[in-house]
Amino acid sequence: MRRILAIAIAFLLVAIIVLGVVLVQILQKAGVGGFGTSTPTTTITAIVPTTTTVATGMPRVQGAQIVDAKGHTFVLRGAQIESPFNVINRWQSSERPTTTLNSATFNAMHDWHMNALRLPLSNWIYAKYTSDYMSQLDQVIQQANAAGLYVVLDLHDDNKAGSPYGTNATFPKVEDLDFWKAIATHYKDNPMVMFDVYNEPKTPPSWNAWLHGVSGTKEIGFQNLIDGIRSVGAKQIIVVEPGSAGGGTNTA
Repeated sequence: MRRILAIAIAFLLVAIIVLGVVLVQILQKAGVGGFGTSTPTTTITAIVPTTTTVATGMPRVQGAQIVDAKGHTFVLRGAQIESPFNVINRWQSSERPTTTLNSATFNAMHDWHMNALRLPLSNWIYAKYTSDYMSQLDQVIQQANAAGLYVVLDLHDDNKAGSPYGTNATFPKVEDLDFWKAIATHYKDNPMVMFDVYNEPKTPPSWNAWLHGVSGTKEIGFQNLIDGIRSVGAKQIIVVEPGSAGGGTNTA
């Protein structure tokens, strides 16, 4: 009888030891109660640009701010991308803007919380290759708008753009007016397009010349460009740059 009892106790002790070993292994894996070592985790937080508010309706200027149709402040955040649209040598070498200006580029801009593309144009390339030019431009604007980008059409009337005036292409000319009337007519119903009428004009003789042009020459004023755009019914925002390549002028 004592022998049987001793054997039973021995089996019980073995069972307790085995159970203890199993329990320790479970606790080690779980990292509970000081058993085992737990590896600390690191949380990486991505830093992205501030989220941009999406405008409702056609943006407009109110005081010193841009607001949407409901009066909410609207800030443009984006990038300028040059292309064959404003470099005549690139256009004439059969390079086309849509090679780089496409949905992939615009979606990437949108992912970075941009909402605007400033797109340099040439009235001289447009005049020579109007059909192909507008086909490319329509495609770019449609894809940019689809990605949530407003397109600021920016006239670069200079040597690089093919101007026949050479180094004298520093101020709006009569040809620019015809260009803007055609472009404004074409896009007047698109609320996601804006017009920057002349990139970095140089200092005019006076503010009156800046506004109305120089009598007896082919130079016209910025008021002429604005009036031309409005005359075709386009109501989008018009961007007008000062003289001296953006630095203003002190002449009156």
